[in-house]
Amino acid sequence: MILRPETRARARALQLLYAWETAGHPPIASLLAGIQRLTRPDRAVIDRAADLVTLLLSRREELDGL
Repeated sequence: MILRPETRARARALQLLYAWETAGHPPIASLLAGIQRLTRPDRAVIDRAADLVTLLLSRREELDGL
């Protein structure tokens, strides 16, 4: 099955969030190289995933309150 780039970006964002949480909240940029090495996504996919994670983390307090 071929996944759309949007689906792959969301999957990578979840992986980044999991890595961020389990590693003790390091900068997302420090996690990107590892995710890229393991999954080898297109640059656009990893950029979109990073954007999604950055957006989620910027609204973390609001989302945690839901």
